[in-house]
Amino acid sequence: MLKPVPVDHPLFSTAAYQKDKVSFSLMEVIRQQPLYLASDGRWAVVGMSSPHYPAWVWTDDAIPQSAVPAVIDCCSGLFDGQNRAQFVAKPAIAAALSARFGGQKGAVASTVQMQSFHCPQPVPPKNRDLPITQPVPGDESQLADYLRNFDIDCFGELRHTGDLKQDAARCIQSGRFYIIRRPSGLIAAVAERKRDTDQFVAIGGVYTMPAYRGGGFAAALVYHIAQNILADGKIPCLYTDLANPSSNRAYQNVGFAPCGRVDELTLTW
Repeated sequence: MLKPVPVDHPLFSTAAYQKDKVSFSLMEVIRQQPLYLASDGRWAVVGMSSPHYPAWVWTDDAIPQSAVPAVIDCCSGLFDGQNRAQFVAKPAIAAALSARFGGQKGAVASTVQMQSFHCPQPVPPKNRDLPITQPVPGDESQLADYLRNFDIDCFGELRHTGDLKQDAARCIQSGRFYIIRRPSGLIAAVAERKRDTDQFVAIGGVYTMPAYRGGGFAAALVYHIAQNILADGKIPCLYTDLANPSSNRAYQNVGFAPCGRVDELTLTW
């Protein structure tokens, strides 16, 4: 049985958990301000920061089969009263969650297979001299297009539910977004310096507008942000969709090394 645990529970210091800190970097963010954090004290942790975001389910690679049902039971109650649930977990646990929700609720499952990477030492890309800046007021329309295109290309649906131009204005104000702008003034590519933990900083939202793909813009942006993160004394990390092998190669070409796979599971019923 999983029970609520404090954010400094000894399990988070074990070698098994520390090995997975890159793959489960979002669990580290959840620990900063958890809505829910539970563990069996040995094999698993389930954490969630908001019912609007996925629950993260960490399990030790050596978890016995006898311990898995308690983890699935814990997860089953997190989204009561809703018709949609999202989890991020190692593939075997994601499959067990899919089977439970499918059997009990008739849920339809959609899975994104994600590879995690970290980069202790970036490798300069061929086009490292591309001018990289940050968006400024007046870029709201272009950034709104980026937010829309990113959602649809990556998730197959528009996940932003508010006003995209207002979201774009907040992106500019955050100071966490970087762009490559062409001489015409058009933004060709965007990336974000995302969540910080004590050890890692994630890079996300990497997107090149269709007309500019194949020019190495994404690699140049990621390298630039990675250099900034290392200068702050932390290690850059990111996730990629295994269905997009070209992006996986691009990140490895600038020094990112794979650290483990997790699956983002979306269940609807």
